[in-house]
Amino acid sequence: MSGLLRNEKGISLYEVLATLAIASFLIGTLTFLFTYSHNGMQQTASRETILRESRTIMSHIVTSVRNETATADVGDGKVLKLEFEKTNALGVKQPTGDTLTYNFTPQSSSEPGKIEVVTIRRGQTTKHELSAHVANVHFEMPQNNKLQITLTMQLPNGDPYETSTVVYFPRLKIT
Repeated sequence: MSGLLRNEKGISLYEVLATLAIASFLIGTLTFLFTYSHNGMQQTASRETILRESRTIMSHIVTSVRNETATADVGDGKVLKLEFEKTNALGVKQPTGDTLTYNFTPQSSSEPGKIEVVTIRRGQTTKHELSAHVANVHFEMPQNNKLQITLTMQLPNGDPYETSTVVYFPRLKIT
């Protein structure tokens, strides 16, 4: 009878192993969920950054075209060059020597290129990279007073994001 009345305290090896197995499963699951959500947040943040860059590039180009009296040259469709003019007291337009050039430089078929703006004002040259996530850009002038811009960005997952706009301008001459 003494075996039935014995009060054994403590936990068995099976209980410890079961607890460790459950804890390991829970920790593994939580680590996976945390990593997955963190990667998703990073990808979303990168995507938003690239979309913001796309809007900034388009806004920069549209504002430059609309706010200046210039002659535009689109070259091969990868470069937009604006050569500025001023009107003298007699109403005659004369070149100022100032230019603003948007230049797309492709990298490779799998890597995005970059778009830069080069400004020459009063003999001073400045160069600024607008984005290094550009898959393609195309400038086209199908008719006077109209510039069509198509911009393709490369998203973090490799997918393209294309946006385009048409800029109508009364003061721009096309060469």
